[in-house]
Amino acid sequence: MVEIAIKDAVGEPSPAQQSGATLKVLQDVVEERARQILREGFGPSHDDQHYDFSMAKAASVYAACASVGTSDRAVMDQHGLRGTPGKLQELWPISWDISWLKPVSRRRDLIKAAALIIAEIERLDRLGAVAQVEASAEGGEA
Repeated sequence: MVEIAIKDAVGEPSPAQQSGATLKVLQDVVEERARQILREGFGPSHDDQHYDFSMAKAASVYAACASVGTSDRAVMDQHGLRGTPGKLQELWPISWDISWLKPVSRRRDLIKAAALIIAEIERLDRLGAVAQVEASAEGGEA
């Protein structure tokens, strides 16, 4: 009853309804990250080779794909990479084959972007942990 009253009063979902939607989004991102690791083989040892920040760059391209105008997005949704504007393709990491850019839909592209951001953050965290261990072994601080 309170949720309905809040929604009616402000025209937005209640906090409880929003948290359910947030959990769904987070679950989708975690599932995409798991897919990248389990199906594609893009686990920590693979990701650690991307010292060129290409995962962050790929994430930004997927986010940009989600933000294109309606007419460009319609072409992308129908034709995937072949329908992706050239300017977005040019932003794709040079160290990655362009065939790995696979726009699907605005939401799916954002899920892929979020999973790639997580992979990059994990890589940076591992890099920081290694630096701390090395500094401790040398008697210094990272």
